[in-house]
Amino acid sequence: MVFNRYHARGIVPDPLRVSKAMVLELRQLARSAGSLIVPVRSSVLRASIGLILKHHIYVSDAMQVATHRDAKCDVFVSCDGELLNVARAEGLRVYNPLKSNSSAHSPSAR
Repeated sequence: MVFNRYHARGIVPDPLRVSKAMVLELRQLARSAGSLIVPVRSSVLRASIGLILKHHIYVSDAMQVATHRDAKCDVFVSCDGELLNVARAEGLRVYNPLKSNSSAHSPSAR
């Protein structure tokens, strides 16, 4: 679990508390009308492996990009600048909600 590594480095003081908060937030998100739960298919797993090898990213990041593409979503939303760069390089429109002047950018926009 990533939280354990963050805890060992002193970044996350209480990984159990953070995990519980994350689960609660995920439950709320799953119940909201604006979310879509997408099953992981073998084609998404294969695409993820390609993304990992091409961009040297985490499995979870690769799964997000591959799932987004498979589900044909309109905009890839993340606060992770590096992940947004990968998504953009893969031809996805991206949006960073932390950038106050940010709007959904096409793949060629920087």
